[in-house]
Amino acid sequence: MFRIAVCHIKAGICSQIENIALEFKKTAGVELEIDLYNSGEELLRFISNGEDYDQIFLGMDLGGLNGADFGRLIREKFDNQTVQIVYMSTNDKDYRELVEVRPMHFLSLPISADKIIKDIKTGIKLTDKLGETFSYRRRNEVIKKPIKNILYFESMNRQIKIVTIDGEDMFYGKLEDVYNQVKKHRFMGIHKSFVVNYIYVMHFKYDEVILFNSTHLPISQPRRKHIRELQVGYRRES
Repeated sequence: MFRIAVCHIKAGICSQIENIALEFKKTAGVELEIDLYNSGEELLRFISNGEDYDQIFLGMDLGGLNGADFGRLIREKFDNQTVQIVYMSTNDKDYRELVEVRPMHFLSLPISADKIIKDIKTGIKLTDKLGETFSYRRRNEVIKKPIKNILYFESMNRQIKIVTIDGEDMFYGKLEDVYNQVKKHRFMGIHKSFVVNYIYVMHFKYDEVILFNSTHLPISQPRRKHIRELQVGYRRES
């Protein structure tokens, strides 16, 4: 089940997106569930009470709360790094303040059915990828970790440290082999000792990345150009 929230102060825009999504659900045969909200505060209240969405279509003007502030709360306070946020506005300049909350897309209003459907398809694809797991062996036991929960890998002599939102673990292996397994999930080899999950990077600097939990990881000099190219490519894909 792919769960979508639509939040905009104009009920008509919410209804339009709902109708487009429901028609797509019927014709494509996908499992969708859609909830509508007319204020950011209302949506935050439901999320804080346990509602979990795969994708949120979000207006920039949400009444007492703007879209950028909402995104920061989702990423930082609620520590949700995987929900796909699609912002909607009549003003393209609003996009500039959204970089740090990693929007999936920025939609210019009025609504285009084709663009809404494309974003839903992209959201489903990304969510499916994030549902996959990374496996490693520890002694005689095979451990599986959800890809979406992995922050980064660190090479430490002959062992690999895996850091997830739940903690850390160690296993024997080569970082190059790990990278070859996870690079299709937007993991970046920023250093000979570090492979990081792009979705958890809050800030890219010239010589380092800063993760949502304030961890600083170095970008080695030979890889800086490649990392910038990857960053630009991922943004364009989104």
